[in-house]
Amino acid sequence: MKSRRDGTKIVHEILMATRSGVSKTQIVYKTNLNFQLAGKYITFLLSKGLLQTNAGPDGPTQYELTNSGESLLVFLTEVDKALDRTVWDQSKGPRLSLTEVDPFGSSLETSRKHNSIALEPS
Repeated sequence: MKSRRDGTKIVHEILMATRSGVSKTQIVYKTNLNFQLAGKYITFLLSKGLLQTNAGPDGPTQYELTNSGESLLVFLTEVDKALDRTVWDQSKGPRLSLTEVDPFGSSLETSRKHNSIALEPS
């Protein structure tokens, strides 16, 4: 049985998705939300100063983290590690343990014996 994500989990996933600047469509795909719900969360995160917009002249509005958003992302990642929760990482495919996700550019090493990925500081 699948468990539902709480609001904090959804905020964490949106913050992870917006690390490099993405469109609303990319947020929807990376977080598995519908456009209406994604819009509500984006509006909330913008109002709290956790996201900022970067409107390109020809392309869609891009959403990216602010310094406050980066700080919250670090905090939520630590909380998830402590709780050993899982997080969706679009580039990696299925749900992965946070110890397998690399949100801050550390080098990743795959262990064949345990079929897992360990973080090593860069």
